[in-house]
Amino acid sequence: FSGLLTPMMPWVGGFAVSSLFEARLVHSCLPFPGEMHLTSPGIREEEITALATLCSHINFNSLGQLERLGSKIPDAAQMGLRINHGVSSIPDDRYNPCRDASKLGVPIADLKHFALKHPKEIKWLKGLHFHTHFLEADAKPLERALRSLETELGSLLENLEWIKRGGG
Repeated sequence: FSGLLTPMMPWVGGFAVSSLFEARLVHSCLPFPGEMHLTSPGIREEEITALATLCSHINFNSLGQLERLGSKIPDAAQMGLRINHGVSSIPDDRYNPCRDASKLGVPIADLKHFALKHPKEIKWLKGLHFHTHFLEADAKPLERALRSLETELGSLLENLEWIKRGGG
């Protein structure tokens, strides 16, 4: 596996993983894996300390994960949250990461409500991960998504250090 990852190192700043197994694999193959972002709907509580040691960024998939596991992460890993910004440019919901009831992130309204009730936990967040669409000809859908985040989340964005635009 290192024969595949090692030649990529000059062209990438890191890797995305979705499990402890993948994080260990990348870490074992590379002397310096760069940033390692974990995003997974199935983070196990008993694995969170090991994941935080291996990964530079842990993106929670739900507010429940953030509440349950956020306090267990040492300062080594930055916490993020996958959100659904709700701005879609796709007419076919089968391919729409922003549709209602999408599993690809917490709806902005839910995040705003959570932030009001849990100001301590919201300060743990250093980044947001969100999806747009992968077949766009220009950056207009991304621009609309970013404007939506700014409009809807406003001051909640002050604590953020990064945005990960995945899946598109």
